[in-house]
Amino acid sequence: MCHQQVGNFEALARWTDSEGKMNPPDQFIGLAEQAGIIELLDIQIVELAFAAIIRLQQEGINVPVAINVSIRDLASKHYVEQLKQFPQKFDVSPTFIELEITETEAMKHYDQFIKVLSELKNLGYRVAIDDFGTGYSSLAHITELPAEVLKIDGSFVRNIGKTNSANHVIEMIMRLGNRFNFEVVAEGVETEEQKQLLREMGCHIGQGYLFARPMPLDDVIKWSKTNT
Repeated sequence: MCHQQVGNFEALARWTDSEGKMNPPDQFIGLAEQAGIIELLDIQIVELAFAAIIRLQQEGINVPVAINVSIRDLASKHYVEQLKQFPQKFDVSPTFIELEITETEAMKHYDQFIKVLSELKNLGYRVAIDDFGTGYSSLAHITELPAEVLKIDGSFVRNIGKTNSANHVIEMIMRLGNRFNFEVVAEGVETEEQKQLLREMGCHIGQGYLFARPMPLDDVIKWSKTNT
């Protein structure tokens, strides 16, 4: 956040309709689930993320791309097998893919996903805990997670400097990150004031509309060349 250096990108799924309008996931994920094609969609998103990394690297932009994964994905042998095969298929190091799983899912299904996520991390994938601070994490489980990144939920960032509870949660997450060597990222940063307060708390990595809004890959490349 300090020098506006790009640390990574996040892949966001959008459905472009016949009128050219881009629709967010909550408007089509349910339909994909009902149609029985959600796993195919999730795998396609991973493929597109690998393809985007190749394109970015061809343009001299060598940063990871984060993708959201769910317990449904991690419970699918086919999905996990694809994750294991894609680095060789695309000739891209898995270190350029960051797998994001929400804190709530991570803790609720801890015993189910811990082994497979550990396997993926050992292959080289980065692992991040998304929406951190909103769940009810056991400290013992958090310290044992095969993760490298904690992402502070945007609800706390929105209220930073406004409520004591938001400040205390962010301060707690920073202490946890420092103590157990997690990289801490603030989500939903929208104002310079939020950015400054986060920096004062020791958080120097952020994502949000203050830095950039969602955009197609071609625009990402143009943006990167004028903002880094």
